Amino acid sequence: MITGCDRGPGGLRKMYERYALRTVCGAKEEEESWWDKRQKRMKKLLKEQTEQAIARHKAEQQCWLESSSASSLRLQEFLQNGESHSPEAMEPDTNVAVATYENLMALFTRDYEK
Repeated sequence: MITGCDRGPGGLRKMYERYALRTVCGAKEEEESWWDKRQKRMKKLLKEQTEQAIARHKAEQQCWLESSSASSLRLQEFLQNGESHSPEAMEPDTNVAVATYENLMALFTRDYEK
């Protein structure tokens, strides 16, 4: 019987690992178990993935800020330098509207006239 184990599921796991290492492999108790190695590897991978996600998020945020500021500058230049602020330029061209309406009417009524 094995004595000196800690209470709880973690203590039982460690006790079982020590027993398995001693009996099956003949390994020393000081060696790190495969479970502990796996846990360390998983923590390291998780930390790397978190760092990559943070870096990707910062890059996307920087790209969005740059495109937003460029868009704001273009809009500001358009509003300040545009010559289309005169009232005449804001009025729609009625000739184009009338011609478009007549072309559409001719297109749809062509079949009914025959």
